[in-house]
Amino acid sequence: MGNRTETIRPDGQRIGYLHYGSGHLHGITLNRNEIAAFERDKLHRETERTFGKHIRQETQYDPMGRILQQIHNRSRREYGYDAAGQLTHIQSRGGQTQYRYDPIGRLIAAVTPDFSETFAFDPPATVST
Repeated sequence: MGNRTETIRPDGQRIGYLHYGSGHLHGITLNRNEIAAFERDKLHRETERTFGKHIRQETQYDPMGRILQQIHNRSRREYGYDAAGQLTHIQSRGGQTQYRYDPIGRLIAAVTPDFSETFAFDPPATVST
């Protein structure tokens, strides 16, 4: 498949790349010791990644293939979407980020507990702010 399988650094350390039969990355090793692992579902979407023994992230999807939530050790990030499938909010330990769109689906605002950013478009639909 043409995937890189190993990199030898100038200091002699070896970084190995393990791939599924489909070519997707399955793991990374350093001097033949696993330092990262990736699991995927039947649609090849990443569902879990681990780094070492203590860092783990799990990703869950809705039936449309959009990310519903990510769980990273003890923290959780949840995603919400509108009927058009556009991201409307992300809820995390730091609070909620909300996204607003104009009638034709362009992002016009992103609002967090700490700041707000707005976007405007000129006639050729170029972002002007």
